[in-house]
Amino acid sequence: MILHLLRFQIAVTLLPAQVAKYLEVCERKMAGLPAEQVAGQRFVLLGDALMHSAKNLTAAQVIHYVEETATLSGALDPSVKPAEWFPRAMLPPSLRTVPDDEHVRISLAGLVLGQIAGQAFVADLVTALDALPAERRAKLTRAFGAWPTLLALAIDKIWLAEAEKPAPDWESRLTWFSTMATKATAWGKESFRVLFTRAASVVCNEYLNDPDRAARMIESSTTTVPSYAALLLDQQAKIAAQKKQLPEALGAVRQALAQWEEAEFEIHPKMLALQRAGCWAGKLELWAEAAGYFAHGAKLAKKLRLVVNEAGLSY
Repeated sequence: MILHLLRFQIAVTLLPAQVAKYLEVCERKMAGLPAEQVAGQRFVLLGDALMHSAKNLTAAQVIHYVEETATLSGALDPSVKPAEWFPRAMLPPSLRTVPDDEHVRISLAGLVLGQIAGQAFVADLVTALDALPAERRAKLTRAFGAWPTLLALAIDKIWLAEAEKPAPDWESRLTWFSTMATKATAWGKESFRVLFTRAASVVCNEYLNDPDRAARMIESSTTTVPSYAALLLDQQAKIAAQKKQLPEALGAVRQALAQWEEAEFEIHPKMLALQRAGCWAGKLELWAEAAGYFAHGAKLAKKLRLVVNEAGLSY
C-alpha cells in the first residue's frame, strides 16, 4: 500500500489530470481491507489529492473527499496527527481550537478555494452542497464560509471571466447569481448568499453603470459576520462613489473598515478599502484622515510584501 501512496504522490505531481482516476483505483484497492488498518493511508491519500489537485476533481468528488478526510481524522492511529498535515496556525485564530474533524474540514475548504475557478465548478459546488442532508451541508458551508476572501474571489472570478469576453452576457450572469443566492438562502447560511448577491451588485455598478440597481440588490442583504458585513459595506461605498456621492462613500467605507477590524485574515481587501478611503477623504479635503488611511494601507501592503502598493500608498 505504501507503493500505491508513493505512486499517487507521483501522479499528483506529474499527471494531475489523472488524479481522479488513480484515486478511484487506490480507494477500490483499500475497500476490502479493515477500516482501522487503512484509515491513516486514506487520510494521507485523500488529503494529498485535495491539497494539490482539487481543480482536477469534480465538485461532487471534492465535497465527498473533504467530508471523508474530516471523518477519518477521528479514526487515526496516534502516530498520524492531523495538525502535522494541516497546521492549526493556517486557520483564523478563533477557529484554531475546534475539534480535529472541523479543523481538517476548514483547512481543506481553504485549500480547495485557492485552486478552483469558473462558473461551472462553483455551480456544481452549490448543487453538491444543496443535495446533502442539512447537518452535513451545515458543516461544509461553515468550512467554506470560514474563508471570506477566498470564497469571494472564487465567485468574483466568474464576472471577471465574463468581462474578458468580446460580448459579455451580463443579464445571464445576473440571473445565474440570483439563482445561486436563492439556493444559498434556503440553507440558512449567510456566506454564499451574501457573496452571490454582492457579485450581482458589482456587475450592475461597474459594468452596466447602473448604481441604483446595484444598490437595490444589496439593500436587503444583511449579515452579522464582520468579514461579510465589511464586504457589503465596501460595496455600498463603491456604489455611492459611482453616484459621485463622496461623503456617503466615505461614511460607508469607514463602517466597512470598522468591521474589518473585527475580522480575521482579511488583510488584502482591507488594504484596497484603505486606498479608496484615502482617495475619497483627500477629495473631500480631509487631509489628516486621508493620510491616516494611506499610512495604514502602506503597513498592510508591506506585511503582504506588495511593493508597488506600498510605494503608492506611501507616496
